[in-house]
Amino acid sequence: MARWRNLIASVLLVTMLSVAAAPWLIYWIALGEIESRPRHATHTVTADEVDSLCKRLRISQPIQIDPSSPYSYILGGARGTASTRIAWIIASSHNAEHLSDHRYWHFSGAALTIWLTRNWTPTELIARAVELENQRRSQLCINEHGSTQTEGEDFCLGSGAASSGRPSSRSVYPR
Repeated sequence: MARWRNLIASVLLVTMLSVAAAPWLIYWIALGEIESRPRHATHTVTADEVDSLCKRLRISQPIQIDPSSPYSYILGGARGTASTRIAWIIASSHNAEHLSDHRYWHFSGAALTIWLTRNWTPTELIARAVELENQRRSQLCINEHGSTQTEGEDFCLGSGAASSGRPSSRSVYPR
């Protein structure tokens, strides 16, 4: 009887340790699929740019950046925190070009999001997210007929038109 009790206790202990270690193991494997780490922002951001980012992401200010772990990321679920939403902008942009196997897109994106919240300062995260959002928005352009084009063609959307999907007299400017 004592042998069975010890065996059951051992099996339960190994199972609990495996379940506890699994998120960290998946995190490290997924992080290993990314060929490099993101680069930092090349410029500082203004208060207006931070305000604009907060409005687009629907997060309140002041922005609270908290380090994530695989557990907090899982428990945060689909709603996400300000930290993960800002870090995801950087992670998804980086993984688009630096992921060795795109079958790991979701796991590697989550892993890099966690890594960013743990290794970058709030200022670095916000500055790079603003820079990437500005680059993405500057690439969305329209011509005088309203069709979407690539950068360098007739007209580009400004801040008002990019969010609504259509040009406005204040937000369309010649390139």
